[in-house]
Order: sequence, then structure tokens, then C-alpha cells
Amino acid sequence: MRPAYARLSRALGAAVDEDDGDRDEAAGDGAGANGDAPQDRYHVDFAPLLDFLHVTQRYMRESAAHLLALDQDMSQDHLRMSMVASDLQDGVRRVRMLPFETILGGFQRMVRDLSRQLEKEVNFNVIGEQVELDKRVLEAIKDPIMHLLRNAIDHGIESPDERVRAGKDPEGYVTLIVEQRGGEILITIGDDGRGIDPESLKRAALRIGKLSKQEADVLDDDEAISLIFLPGLSTKDSVTTTSGRGIGMDVVRQNIERLRGSVIVQNRPGLGTVFQLTVPASLTTMHCMLARVGQEVYAIPVAAIERILEVTDKDIHTVKGRQVIKLGQRPVTLVALADVLERPQRPAPPGEKRLTVVLRAGDKLVAFLVDDLPSEQELVVKNLGKEMVRVRNVAGVTMLGTGQVVVILNPSDLVKSAQAATRQRAPQAEDTAGQARPAARILVVDDSITTRTLEKNILEAAGYQVVTATDGQEALDLIRHTRCDLIIADVEMPRMDGFRLTETLKADLDLKHLPLILVTSLDSPADRERGILAGADAYIIKSNFDQGELLETIGQLLY
Repeated sequence: MRPAYARLSRALGAAVDEDDGDRDEAAGDGAGANGDAPQDRYHVDFAPLLDFLHVTQRYMRESAAHLLALDQDMSQDHLRMSMVASDLQDGVRRVRMLPFETILGGFQRMVRDLSRQLEKEVNFNVIGEQVELDKRVLEAIKDPIMHLLRNAIDHGIESPDERVRAGKDPEGYVTLIVEQRGGEILITIGDDGRGIDPESLKRAALRIGKLSKQEADVLDDDEAISLIFLPGLSTKDSVTTTSGRGIGMDVVRQNIERLRGSVIVQNRPGLGTVFQLTVPASLTTMHCMLARVGQEVYAIPVAAIERILEVTDKDIHTVKGRQVIKLGQRPVTLVALADVLERPQRPAPPGEKRLTVVLRAGDKLVAFLVDDLPSEQELVVKNLGKEMVRVRNVAGVTMLGTGQVVVILNPSDLVKSAQAATRQRAPQAEDTAGQARPAARILVVDDSITTRTLEKNILEAAGYQVVTATDGQEALDLIRHTRCDLIIADVEMPRMDGFRLTETLKADLDLKHLPLILVTSLDSPADRERGILAGADAYIIKSNFDQGELLETIGQLLY
């Protein structure tokens, strides 16, 4: 291209010089002999310019062809890299996947031994043992399944004589079915035993102070069945090595929800009980819907999304101080996702359609208002690390292709947080005289000033009055001279520990009614069992401490 520029420059220069010479000659000599100007005075040779344009056009065509080839090569490289990354991701996933039958041996042995111990005839059937799950999921669901099988044999299956009197076969049936549905695993544990008696659950909840007589009277059967997950509740009158301790079902739900799963109970009185556990097949990847709230983007697992719809102001109703929408004939609580996450939100103009995502956690539905749903993606899940092992409403984080870090939300936590938020916004309860109840007074007992101050701040922010004590002995002195409605105590304390404090309170006729929550770092089954046997109404592990769960537990015990 440079020679063409050079030729064009020389041609233009020569033309200018020739033009200047002609002008000088005309000025000195005047007109020609006939008074006419030379015909070629302003003649310019355009051949170099045309040559330059021709060369430029050729270079432009060649550059366009090179760019097109480069674009095609980059697209092919991108496609190949995507295929390699997908194959690598699938390979890593396959390495982590194990068939369900790898943990099946322990279940079969336990069913056989327990049946002999209880003198019951049990036929244990397993379907779907070849279904593969993530190794971490397998390890996490082993104990919950073991507990459900133990309950099915001990609580569900009747003795051979009882079954014959009820018109059943002497041999009871317990079935374990494992199915894969997309990215989820559905584990069904059912028996053909006596089922769950809702009335016995109500009586057990009344006995341990989890339910008032008025609340028990208005509960329907389905709501009563959910009482089975309350900590410390057992329908057994005596404690044995197998059952009666009131621990297990709440742990089952906690372990499953920690996996971003859910538990559903289907009860058939006289015919049996079915438990359905839903867990992700893999913890490394997750199919998510991206949701924008204000200027921030979050990921919501698609498996938990019941429905996506648009609502306007006329679709929103107020029931008992909370906003609801109708999903078919069912009222569903409506909250803004920004409110639950405590993030700023954009005010919606009147009449504007708002996107709503309805999430399911077990048998509970809650609708969340979002600003936008940009896309749906398969995301690689990154854990938060041991420093942030349990963050409320958060299941993990991921990085999008743009490099943006996005938080993956925990649907079960979102539903719990939404319900807690609606309770806090509901009108303050009134007593029979129509006056607002005074704020409950809570006694916090802990020898650690850090833990004591943290719990005090959380409770005062929730509207409770708080008094503190540094050990069990000081707490007893305070209780006898100061009104307290609930006690939150550590276990490991000087002079009198939490276990002794609990036993002392429950043995006192004047103080046994006080609800007591143990919040401790002792997380072994033996310690938990000791706390429940001592009379604690709830047992919360500090490593799994969740502010929303604590406030929800307090609300259940007080109201």
C-alpha cells in the first residue's frame, strides 16, 4: 500500500507544480498569440489515484476475509473448549457419583436386627438401588434414612398379633424407593403399619409445652402431622434404646434441608405412613434461575420453583396482616425478596405487573416478588468454606461466564425467613381485655461475654426484654426474684452447667413451666439426648446457629 501512496503523492505534487508554472507564465507573458489559455493548464492525471483506490479495495477484501476466518476459528475454538469443559465437568461429576446400593447394606442389617429385637416380621424391599448420587449427598442422607426406617419398624409396623386382628398379613412391609427426576433424587420410605395418630401428636406437644390447648383444638390433621418435626416430641410413654427420646425427626429435617432438600409426610391412619425426601443428585452443579433484585443478581434453584407468574395490585390480598395471592384456590404468602434479603428495592408504580417466583419447601409455598428473571443456567456451586459454613438464606456461590460472582439462595431458608418476616409485621397480639401484650422477658445464661452480648442484641432487636446471667447458679437466683418468660442457656458454665440448671428448673413445681433452650457447642448425639432428657424444650448447636431459627423457636415456645 505504501508505493500507491507514494505514487499518488508524486502525481499530486507534479500537478500542483505544473499548475503553479502555468500561472507564472500567464502572469509574465499575458495571453497567447490568439489570446486563448492552454487547454491542458488544469489537467490532472487520476491514474495514480485510481490505482491507490484499487489497491486499497483489494487490501480491504483481504482483511475482511482474514477477519471472517479469525471469527470462524474463534467460534470453533470456543465450541471445542465448551465441549472439553463439559466433558471434564461430567467426568468430575461421574467420579463423585456412587450408586445408592453402596450404603444399602447397613440398612438391611439394621432392619433385620431391629425386627428380631422387637419380635416383628418385616419384609424390607428396595427399588432403585442403582440410582447414582453425589458421595457427599449419600453420606448426609444415610442417618436420616436410618432413622426413618427405625421409626417405621418401631412406631409403624404392628406386632403380628395386632396385624392379624386388624385384618392384615402378619408380615409387615417397609419399602424404600430411590428415583431420579432431573437433577433431583426422590427417596420414598413407606410402611403398611398403623400410621400416625394426629391426636397423639397433639397430646405429646401439649405435654412438653410446645402447644397450648387452644392451638391444639384448631389444628387440623395435616397441621398436626407437622408436629412430628418438633424437637423433644415423642409419642412414646417410655424411653428405650430405640425410641422415646424425642430426638431424630427434627434432625432428619435439618439434615435434609442442609442439602437444599425437603421432607414431606403422607399419613394414612391404619394403613401406613410415607416419607418423601427430595435431595439434589449432585452438590457440584445446580440448575438455577437468575433473579435480579435492585442492582444485584441472585440464583434460585429451579427444582424449588413451583411457578413463575405476574401479579398486579388487584391480585394481592391482605389476610391477618400479611399479603397473599391465590394459587388456584390456595392462599400463598407474598413477600418481596428484597425484604427477606434485607436489600434495597425499587418501588413499583401502581398497576405495574410484578414478576413473582413461587418457591416450595416441603409442603409450604411462599411467593417472592423480584424485579427480573434474566436467564436460566447450569451453575457450578462453590461452598463458602468452614468460616461461613452456615449463612442464613445462602446455599453457596457461583461465578457466571462474565466473571460476576452470584449468591445461590437456599429455598428452605427463604421460606422460613419469609414466614418469620410476616409474623413480625403482623399486628401485635392482644389479650382478652383488648390490650397489647407486654414484651416477653428472656433470660440469657452464658459465661462467654461475646455470646451473651450477641444473643442479647439479637433478642432486643426482635423486641424482647433481656436479662443476663453468667452461670446456672446466678440464673436461679435471678429467676426467683425477676419475672422471666423464657430461658436461653449454655451448657458448659462454672458453678452450675446448663444440664443441671435444666434439671433443677424442671424439678421445681413453680418453675417447670418455663420454656428453656440450650444453645451449646456440644453436638454429639449423647449430649443432645442428655439435654432433651433433662427437660430442655429445644437444643441448638452453635456451629449451626441461625438467627432466624432461634427467633422462630422462641416464637413457637412463647406463643
